[in-house]
Amino acid sequence: MPTLNATSVPRFSTVILKLTSFCNLNCSYCYMFNLGDRTFERMPRYMPVETAVTAVDRLATQARSRQASKINVVLHGGEPTLWPINNFVQLLEGIRAIRCAGIAVEVSLQTNGYHIDRNLVDLLMEHDVMLGFSLDGPARYNDEFRVTHSGSGSYTKVVDTVNRVVDWGYDLRRLGALCVINPKIDPKEFLDWACGAPVRNINVLWPIEFSWSRPPWHAGDEKAYVSNPAYGRWMASAFEKWWNEYVDQLSVLTFYDTIARMMGSHTHNDSIGNDYIDMFVVNCGGNIEYPDYLRAQLDGGAASGHFIGNTTLDELSRDKVFDTLLTLRKHLPAICKECRHADVCGGGFIAGRSDAMGFRADRRSVLCYDHLFYFDAVNRIVAPYIMAMISVQNDSEKSLPLQARA
Repeated sequence: MPTLNATSVPRFSTVILKLTSFCNLNCSYCYMFNLGDRTFERMPRYMPVETAVTAVDRLATQARSRQASKINVVLHGGEPTLWPINNFVQLLEGIRAIRCAGIAVEVSLQTNGYHIDRNLVDLLMEHDVMLGFSLDGPARYNDEFRVTHSGSGSYTKVVDTVNRVVDWGYDLRRLGALCVINPKIDPKEFLDWACGAPVRNINVLWPIEFSWSRPPWHAGDEKAYVSNPAYGRWMASAFEKWWNEYVDQLSVLTFYDTIARMMGSHTHNDSIGNDYIDMFVVNCGGNIEYPDYLRAQLDGGAASGHFIGNTTLDELSRDKVFDTLLTLRKHLPAICKECRHADVCGGGFIAGRSDAMGFRADRRSVLCYDHLFYFDAVNRIVAPYIMAMISVQNDSEKSLPLQARA
């Protein structure tokens, strides 16, 4: 296990709090309940509020010691809106105190949106919480996967909830939707749907269920998949249509992040850049876990063996897996180093760098062919605009007096 001195320990910026270990939906692809991990069966139903407060305080303490100005708190589950509202009051008041002490705390809550109480919505608005809903496109596609425990579709009730939240006055800039890629949906139909949805900010997610133990192609079809990767082709088509027809109507964070990275930004997330993954998860029992990308293939795949009550974040960063995640760019797979998109991709979607034995940072993602197809398309479409901008900037600098250029 690597030994780091106090000044060189990488900094965590984000904590994900699993407030509940149960859910009022039963989505077929859910990595918490319906894939390889069964951790939820070993957790209490609710996280004690003291555990949540301790986790946020740990992150704030590290931020102060490193003079960091911002941390992120993600409220998750299970279904986080099922957590008792008095717990929310206590946690959010604690976060208010941290903000008043000079540290910016970005709080977000990710919900399936099946039902949200008005009192909770008012509380979230009061504390400036970003609210994200999970929807996977038009009703007939969404309801194929996102169903109740009785098997009924959830779409109509979720959209009704979102509309109510908007009517209650939630700032539209603080609302968004997460959508998992579904190659069955025509990209134009998806974008038309998104433009008609109650929110204007969406994020398109790569599927988490694929790994080297479960690739997105059928046995023996890998060579055919290289030229026709289902998810990469869908992303490329959706990007092109968005760029040409929808860019002024709809904010797609995934697309903006890709463009920004190609233009030299240090933007990174689980599938763009992959310079580092600086988050940790706290489950209902106070168990500290690795990011959810590592739990889909293996029961206990996200378990670290640490607990928030007796572990500092400096100690946590010396854990072998966390140290790897915090320095992920150092572990770029050898096969990726000569790739034309190495800086943008960084080895690919984290979940796809696993198999039934666990996570391996030195292996490219099983979605590599999809990433390559998508990044090639974005580069082809956007590069002429970037080059034109650079040309204009250079011409402008040439016209300045020498002293101004200096």
